[in-house]
Amino acid sequence: MKKTAETQSSALSFEAALSRLEEITAALSGGEASLETALELYAEGARLAAACQKKLSDAKQTVETLREGGEGDKNNEL
Repeated sequence: MKKTAETQSSALSFEAALSRLEEITAALSGGEASLETALELYAEGARLAAACQKKLSDAKQTVETLREGGEGDKNNEL
């Protein structure tokens, strides 16, 4: 089941994952969840945070690649 949860987390868009992470943070901050529920929420939040971090890292790499490609084109024009 862990693999399925990780796959579901990474399949969400960045915005959807971040929104769910905010919901989890609010639920945990409220302090009303049972210990078992809090642990489940924490585990889900950790998976979502990792998925968001990966998406941000991938986006950063894409931007860097595009910038490098753009700089290469400028150098070719000279």
